[in-house]
Amino acid sequence: MAVGLVGGRPAVAAAQNAGFFLIPTGPAVGTTVTSGTANAYGSYAQLIASTSAALFIAGLVLDTPPAIAGITYFQFMVATGGAGAESGIGEAKTGFIEDASIGHFDSLLLFPFPLRVAASTRIAVKSACTQSGKTFNVSLLCINQTNLVIFT
Repeated sequence: MAVGLVGGRPAVAAAQNAGFFLIPTGPAVGTTVTSGTANAYGSYAQLIASTSAALFIAGLVLDTPPAIAGITYFQFMVATGGAGAESGIGEAKTGFIEDASIGHFDSLLLFPFPLRVAASTRIAVKSACTQSGKTFNVSLLCINQTNLVIFT
């Protein structure tokens, strides 16, 4: 549930019916996304070829593999559009505390405002970090637009 203002009046948002879901559909490790050269984005990786309905992306679920020593941050760009013609719609960045005893790092990054995606839209993600060619497993936390209810 979220609280805010709509037209200057207090409003509350809540999920109904199916609520939140993951892209790719869980349970799954996520889609592997590889960073480019150090501090540069890699190529986009497709998470879904075509959304079945209009939706909001609330955040990113990240799973990093073992052996990521030396990384101080990772950053992700969510985009829509055809392969080679993607257009960024949201970006997220998180710091990373290096600790060899952890093995891997799971994180949920929530966007301050959901990202709106139309039906029948391709979604892709690319990543960057302080090292070249590091892989991350990414899922998107989503809700269908029809399942988000605003009470004013």
